[in-house]
Amino acid sequence: MSMRLARNAGWSVAAVVVSGLSLFLIYKLIVAWLGVEAVGIWSLVLATTSLARFADVGASEGLSRFVTLAEARGDRREAVEYIETAMLSNAVLYIVLALVLVYPARSGIAYVIPPEALAPAQELLPYALVSLVLMNITSVLNASLVGLHRTDQKSIIVILGVGVQVLGILVFVRSYGLVGLAWAQIAQYVFIMVVAWLVLQRNLSRDTRLRLAIHWKKKIFKDLIGFGMRLRAAALLNVSFDVIVKFLMSSMAGLEMLGLYEMASRMAFQVRQLVMAPSQILTPAFAQVDAQTPDRLSPFYEKVTATTFVVATPLMLAAILVSPLVSLFWLGHISSYFLGFLAIVASSWLVNAFCVPGHHLGISRGIVGWNIAGHAIATFGGGILAAVLGSIFGGIGIVAGAYAMLTLGVMLSAFMNCRRAGIQTLPSRQSLRAAIADMLARARKSVGFVFRSRAG
Repeated sequence: MSMRLARNAGWSVAAVVVSGLSLFLIYKLIVAWLGVEAVGIWSLVLATTSLARFADVGASEGLSRFVTLAEARGDRREAVEYIETAMLSNAVLYIVLALVLVYPARSGIAYVIPPEALAPAQELLPYALVSLVLMNITSVLNASLVGLHRTDQKSIIVILGVGVQVLGILVFVRSYGLVGLAWAQIAQYVFIMVVAWLVLQRNLSRDTRLRLAIHWKKKIFKDLIGFGMRLRAAALLNVSFDVIVKFLMSSMAGLEMLGLYEMASRMAFQVRQLVMAPSQILTPAFAQVDAQTPDRLSPFYEKVTATTFVVATPLMLAAILVSPLVSLFWLGHISSYFLGFLAIVASSWLVNAFCVPGHHLGISRGIVGWNIAGHAIATFGGGILAAVLGSIFGGIGIVAGAYAMLTLGVMLSAFMNCRRAGIQTLPSRQSLRAAIADMLARARKSVGFVFRSRAG
């Protein structure tokens, strides 16, 4: 199991590194060709269409857990039925939502975007809705690969998909503007969807033909939404947090400030993902350990949390320190707002990264109430505090208020989930020392390998 976890974690980190490098290139090209305001428009349109997720019934939210349990029982037919039921449910739901919302969203976006940016935003809406449909189908396929303990395959597909997106941007954006950016993202999702489906078929039945999903089971659908709807509440609150911050930023600080926030938050998020990408395996891993060797759950959790803390801290500090160079690369000058946004978001994500194992622990044990409570504090408390501080301090106040409450919410969730499981939330000093020693040993081994390779 440890070798499989290490392989999955390694490929997850590789996917984040590639995505992060592509992000630097993508924003450089968009700012150079279209301007910072274009980033703000794109961000706001995506935030608007994401509101469609409020109608999601949660068919994909707990899918990886069900696939893992079916695989542990050796029942691959049941795993296939779970995957195909979730995929068909998501496809039908989001296609219907996109068709229903295209015209109301076109009218409603006028209330959250400046008049001079309304025309390009409305032009983008249909493409953003298509992206939403494809994204939610690919999320089912990605969750299925995670549930089968093949996060490595999922990560490889994501890396190839990033290549498709970058190529699309190079071909389309300069000539077609933001619509070209939408085309590139749609091409990325179509590629991931087709390839992930083929890989899943090979994993489950050794069938390499591209066939349609045909298995939809009412009982399985009830299982998925029964557990998924509870997870859905937390996910929707998370979506709401992002939408509220962006709407407040657009209305109170302007599109340029929103563009700077979007770039800073995406950079901090990518750095966070270097630590958090391997955490995709935690829900199935915790579920498997709890089911087979429950006495090992506490030491396993403590090791994961200590490692997360030791890795996340230097990475987030490094992100803050290099932010002036990133600002120069993307914008051509050092923006104090960009630096301030990144420092606030990165500090919050550091605490968030430390608390994520507790979040997955709750899901693996079928307990999501405290996850929902944490997200509620972040969304509602964050929205109120962001509005208050934003009226006084502008964009910086909005971000500071929102992320202060996000930090408080995730801390509460982790503490209460661990308390319910009878596990200590904070790792011991011994665990931290062991994690530091392990990281240093791996670093020495890597350096030694490089020197041996050069000598050879």
